[in-house]
Amino acid sequence: MTSSDQKRAPLWLHPILIIITLFALYPVFWVLALAFSGTQNIGLADLPANPGFWDRMRAATPVPAQWSME
Repeated sequence: MTSSDQKRAPLWLHPILIIITLFALYPVFWVLALAFSGTQNIGLADLPANPGFWDRMRAATPVPAQWSME
């Protein structure tokens, strides 16, 4: 069997699979970040009284300001 006989996945399928994988792994990253943040708060970022778009985006990323093993 030559390489031209083998079926290949369509090129457009790879970006879709990467996006689906990121959506599936996001909760896992969130739980790990929460576990190592040292707080019992679900929100990892403190938002100002009138948050803008970038403040909300920063709050949606699962990266704590201070990593801790407590």
